[in-house]
Amino acid sequence: MQQDFFSTLRSNQQAYLPSNDIRQQIAKKTLIMVVGPSAIGKSTTMNNVIVKDSRFDRVSGFTSRDARPDDEPGMYRYITDNNHERMQQLITDRQLVQYAVSPVKDVVYGTELSDYPGQYNLQDTLYSAVDNYRKVGFGSYKVVGLVADPLDWKRWFQNRFTQDDQPEALSRLTEAHQSLSWLLTQHASSVYWVKNREMAHDHAADALINVIDLNTSDSSGPNIATAMIETIGILRRKYGAS
Repeated sequence: MQQDFFSTLRSNQQAYLPSNDIRQQIAKKTLIMVVGPSAIGKSTTMNNVIVKDSRFDRVSGFTSRDARPDDEPGMYRYITDNNHERMQQLITDRQLVQYAVSPVKDVVYGTELSDYPGQYNLQDTLYSAVDNYRKVGFGSYKVVGLVADPLDWKRWFQNRFTQDDQPEALSRLTEAHQSLSWLLTQHASSVYWVKNREMAHDHAADALINVIDLNTSDSSGPNIATAMIETIGILRRKYGAS
C-alpha cells in the first residue's frame, strides 16, 4: 500500500459511519471493547468467557498487515496490497462497521456486519478506535481495561517477545503505554477494570461477565495500570531502547 492511501484513511476515519442498514442491525447488539497491552491475556480471557456463557461471541475482522505467528486462527482476514482497492470500496460504500489505522504503524484494522454474530460481542480493540465505535450505533457498549500484576505481565511479555524480536517488542511497548495512558484519562464511569491473574484466568473471565450482569469494576485497576506504565520503561531498556 502507498503512503497516501494510509494518509487518506487516517484523515477520514474519525468521520466514518456505516450505512443506515448496518446501523439498524448493530443497534440490536452490545459491543464489549477490551483494551490492554500485548501479552496481557485478552484472547485467553475472551475465549474463556465464550466457553462459560453462550450469550457472548468473539468479534473477528480484517487487517492489512501480514499474519503473525501468534495470531489466533480465524480471527483475521488478511487484505494484501493486491486487493486494498476492495477495502477502499467497502469504506466508500459504507459497508464496514468501523475501521482504524494503527497509531504507530501503517496498518488498517476493520470489521463488517458478519463479524458481530452475538448478543454480546467481545473485541480486542485499539484504544484509538474506541471513540469511533462509540458513535457507530451499537445498542450498548462497554470499555474494559484489562490489567495484571506488573511482574506477571513483564514475565508474560518477555515469554512472548525475545531479544531477537526487539523492533516488534518496542513497537508493542509503545502501544501498551498509549493504551494504558488512554485508559487512565477516561472518566471513571466509562471504563470497567478487570485484573488478569497468574494461573487463575477463570477469575478474569468471570469478572468480565460480571461487567455485563452486575456493572462491576476492579477498583484497583487504575493503580495497577499506573504501575504497569512504570514497568514499560524497564522493559524498554531491556529491549535496548535508547
